[in-house]
Amino acid sequence: MITWIQTNLQKHFRALFVVILFVTIVAFVFMPAGGPGGESNDLKFYDTDLSTQASRSEFFDGAQLSAYIQLNGMRMPQNSMEQYAFNRATALHLANEHKIPTPTKDQLKDFIQTLPMFQGPNGEFSATKYSLFIDQVESAGGFSKSNISKVLGEEWRIQKVYDALSGPSFVQADEVIELLKSDKTEWSVATAELDLASYEPEIDMSVEKLQEYYDTNSFRYATPIRRIISYAAFNPSNYLDEIEVPAEALQVYFSENESNYTKPNPDTEAEAEEKTLPQTFEEAKEQVTFDYKMEQGKTVAQEKAQDIILSIIDKEAGYNSADFKTILAVSNAELQTTAPFAQTETPIGTSWSPTTASTAFELTETRYYSDPILEGDLALVLFLESEIESEIPDFYSVQDDIGRDYRLEELRRLQVSYGEELQATLSEASTTLDDFKAAATEAGLETKTFEKFTRLQPAEGLSPSIAYSLSSLSVGDVTPMTIQGDNGMLTYVMNKETPEIATEGEEFDTSKQALMANYERYVVSQYISELANEELIRSGIINSNG
Repeated sequence: MITWIQTNLQKHFRALFVVILFVTIVAFVFMPAGGPGGESNDLKFYDTDLSTQASRSEFFDGAQLSAYIQLNGMRMPQNSMEQYAFNRATALHLANEHKIPTPTKDQLKDFIQTLPMFQGPNGEFSATKYSLFIDQVESAGGFSKSNISKVLGEEWRIQKVYDALSGPSFVQADEVIELLKSDKTEWSVATAELDLASYEPEIDMSVEKLQEYYDTNSFRYATPIRRIISYAAFNPSNYLDEIEVPAEALQVYFSENESNYTKPNPDTEAEAEEKTLPQTFEEAKEQVTFDYKMEQGKTVAQEKAQDIILSIIDKEAGYNSADFKTILAVSNAELQTTAPFAQTETPIGTSWSPTTASTAFELTETRYYSDPILEGDLALVLFLESEIESEIPDFYSVQDDIGRDYRLEELRRLQVSYGEELQATLSEASTTLDDFKAAATEAGLETKTFEKFTRLQPAEGLSPSIAYSLSSLSVGDVTPMTIQGDNGMLTYVMNKETPEIATEGEEFDTSKQALMANYERYVVSQYISELANEELIRSGIINSNG
């Protein structure tokens, strides 16, 4: 199969410069049998469990982080993200089938240093960029260092799958020549920049226009589904008097956690790392005893929570039934109730983790109780009390939001339209560099020049994306306006020098090998996409017509 795809790809698509993406887009909406956010009995995609909302969230969160890393910080469009996630799971399934192990620490470290995401301007690994990435992902929530390490380890295994499946490839000399010409062409350009913050077109903000926008986009203002959750909390501190403390067990606990017990160093001149000294067992005994009892108390609290669930199952007790109330009374459990909250929110007045909040949305009318959840020191059991359906508010209650959104979209549309007008004006007027500068100045644009750069070595102060956008242009051409933040830029090609390319030598051979590797990876991507789509149909996630 791989050989067939590869042969046909090379016959019919040789002119393409292949940018490797791990995705072939197949449009579908992931909807398990249990419905949105619901349970689905034993729903699996190869080795990946997708039976619960929590497992599906973990599945897609891992894929999103993977895509962010592989695309060097760029965001993948949502309509491509689903297929990317399933392709990635397919590659991990192949890794399992071929018994590719998780990487060692040294292997993972070496792999991370090869990723463009973590390389500095000189192409070398940047520990600063890597640390900043870890901090940013952690602070965004949902990922710990261990989660990030797990995803990176999976990326290493996926790379090994690609290496194992890649077969021999071939390219023609003219393809390599075109690639080298694109890389080595020397450009000189002038830019005309527009401060879009000062561009204030007149926008019709009449009620009629806003109503028209609302009628088309009312779904954007729908309130999310919210739930009210009752819960029983078991605090381990309530059970400390029940905990026996064997002397031997206490000594073992102290030995395992000795680094937690320190005292101030009386030597005030000591180095920073020596400001504290270890305590002896006798010195720390009171605190050790309390900590040990708290650890045991957590176990008791979880057992109490589990007892409630087992009693509900045994009695087949419905929520708020007489049996349900009796079970709570026997357990000395007092129900607390949250304010309404959406799946992406944490209930006001709680410090629940996103995982606990997400678990609340896995509950159903028949399975209205959760398994015991350890939240901080507390053991919780959640109960589904009620659900508030999504609704679309009337126009007047969200008119301010509509006005803001409509104005922003209209502004963007008018900016693009204005950019097209500027491009036409400058293109018509610009037979020389001086003409371009004069026309740009008359239009209120600031001009700059950048000389003798390539797309691999862009000019200082010029966005690298500009160098890549020039490849099909000729001297005298003006690019469409690119918009970055509040800055719009049009580029005039002053000069273009394309060198002669030798078909022999180290540079040619290196580029040929790189292009062959691109072909190989593309072919493997197609094969993995085919396997993924077959499994999507087999598992019932999409139908054979979808």
